Amino acid sequence: MQQDLGIWRMVLMCLTAVLSSEIGVNQLNSVTTAAFGENVTLQCFLLEEDNTDPIVWYQQKTGQEPRIMAMTQKSVEASSYYSEFKPPKFLVVNGRGFCHLNISSIEPSDEAMYYCGIRRFEIVFGKGALLSVKAKKLYLLATITFFFLKAYFILTPK
Repeated sequence: MQQDLGIWRMVLMCLTAVLSSEIGVNQLNSVTTAAFGENVTLQCFLLEEDNTDPIVWYQQKTGQEPRIMAMTQKSVEASSYYSEFKPPKFLVVNGRGFCHLNISSIEPSDEAMYYCGIRRFEIVFGKGALLSVKAKKLYLLATITFFFLKAYFILTPK
């Protein structure tokens, strides 16, 4: 009887350990705002510090499908970058318990949702981080001026 109780305790402890182990990532900052030309770091924290599974970064612009940007793994020294998402503009920085994405010289075209995820049998994503780009006044003024000049020339009788 005592031995049966000991076995059940061990089974219960193992089951509790399996169920309580969290798999995934945590993106703490859901919105990051940066000005035109600034550098930004989007943070991604691993819920398992000793993770050996691939970590992926995706970008999703409004109305578009997510696009894979980069993938890294603890056992591989260099990260893999896809499409136009290459260093030095985009750089994955990983360490014990984190896998951040650095984006340099922010432009309006960088405004999007960025997701990090851990890839096991399926990808378990974080909640995402919206990168909002503040336009500089000069850039905004030039855009508005160009629009009105274009409208003026189209509407002016010849």
